[in-house]
Amino acid sequence: MMNSFFSRTTHLLTKVAGFAVGVGVVSSVVNASMYTVRMGERAVIFHPFGGRTDNTIVGEGTHFCIPWLQKPSIFNIRVRPYTFSFVSYTKDRQEVTLTVRVLFHPDIPYLPHNHQTLPSINHKDLDAVVSKFTSHELVANLMDVSALIREALAARATESHIVLDYVSFTNVSFSPEFSRACESEIDATFRDDATFRD
Repeated sequence: MMNSFFSRTTHLLTKVAGFAVGVGVVSSVVNASMYTVRMGERAVIFHPFGGRTDNTIVGEGTHFCIPWLQKPSIFNIRVRPYTFSFVSYTKDRQEVTLTVRVLFHPDIPYLPHNHQTLPSINHKDLDAVVSKFTSHELVANLMDVSALIREALAARATESHIVLDYVSFTNVSFSPEFSRACESEIDATFRDDATFRD
C-alpha cells in the first residue's frame, strides 16, 4: 500500500516537474522571440551566424524575431546636447574663448553604421571661422559666426552620419586686458558725451 502511494506520488511529481520545465522552456522561447522598441529608439536586426545586419530600420512597438538566429540591436535616436569650449584669435589678434552648445542625433537611415556621439572637433576649422572677424565684428555678428561654426562642424558630423539640429554660443569672453580696454573706451565715450551736453 505504502509503496503504491509513493510510486503514484513520485510519478505525479515527475509529471509536474516535466510540465514546469516545459512551461519554462516555452516561456523562454516566447521571451526570446519578442523585443520592444521604445519611443526615441530604433532597432536593427543582426544575424549572429551569418555575421550580417539587415538594412531595415525597425520602429517603435513590440516585434518578433527568430530566437538565437536574429538579435535586435537597439539604438538611441533622441536629440542630445553637447557643449564644448575653445580658445581662438580674432582677425585683430584678440584672444577669445567661445562656448558652443550643439544639439544632435544620429542619421537614422545609416543605423548602425553611424556614431552615437559627435566626432572629435577639429579646432583648426573653428579657428579659421573666428579669424575672419575682428573682435567687434565677432560680437556684432554672433548669428553669422554661429552659422559658419555650424557649417564647419556639420562637415565632420556628416562623415559620421550625425545630424546637427542646433548650434549656438552660450558664452563669448575676451581676455581680461581687452575687456578692461573696452570698458575704459566705453567710460571715455560716456564722459565725452556728458561734457558735450554740458
